[in-house]
Amino acid sequence: ATTEIYTLSLHDALPIYLVNDACVMADRPFVYGAIQGFEGQLGVFNWRGGPTYRCLFPTAPPPELAPNCAEAGVLGVLPGIIGTWQAGETIKLLTGVGEPLSGRILLWNALTMTFATVALAPDPASRPIRELPADVEAAVCAAAEWEIDAASLRSLMDAGPLQLVDVREDWERAEDAIQPSLHVPLAALVAATADGPVAGLRPDLPTVIYCAVGVRSLRAVAVLRGRHGFADARSLRGGMRAWRGQAGDR
Repeated sequence: ATTEIYTLSLHDALPIYLVNDACVMADRPFVYGAIQGFEGQLGVFNWRGGPTYRCLFPTAPPPELAPNCAEAGVLGVLPGIIGTWQAGETIKLLTGVGEPLSGRILLWNALTMTFATVALAPDPASRPIRELPADVEAAVCAAAEWEIDAASLRSLMDAGPLQLVDVREDWERAEDAIQPSLHVPLAALVAATADGPVAGLRPDLPTVIYCAVGVRSLRAVAVLRGRHGFADARSLRGGMRAWRGQAGDR
């Protein structure tokens, strides 16, 4: 028999809940890792009837309560370290050696170099999952429709009026930016009231939002479309990373 294991490192709530629910439905374990600031977490969910992610966090928090790495910061070595430990847990599951971190969450503080292990009990209420939310497919399709690639953005910039908006932090924009573009950090955009203007942006103009890799910009597009009537708002797929790559190919 083939053993399937889902290994995931995410800070965004929606994908991790979807993966958790898919693992419960398919009866497959997945190895979890999370990082923020100087701290990391590691765990194994849904292993041989053990706790699932919903046993730890039953429901997803509001998006505004989940800061991204640019806003909250993260020590650069953490992804590699937590990712390596995830690989170690995955090997243990595949080979059947050792004791996986099932029913336990490892907490690591890099500032103090201290570790703690928290026990996690299974919650029977987390298991009766028979299908993924009906709006997942629609959300995925909408996200694809809301994106534009770097080559298409360049053509739009040459074609006519365009509202290009950078939602990164000040320090990111100081390093590099697409010009001409407006600057509205994501936090300010999310905080804007539904019945008020959004930092001087015009909903009647074609609008493209960009960030570092295209995650924050998709969130910004959802806010602009859903709250403020920006019917023609799109996100730059791959963000500045894709823009630099496309520019290098020219």
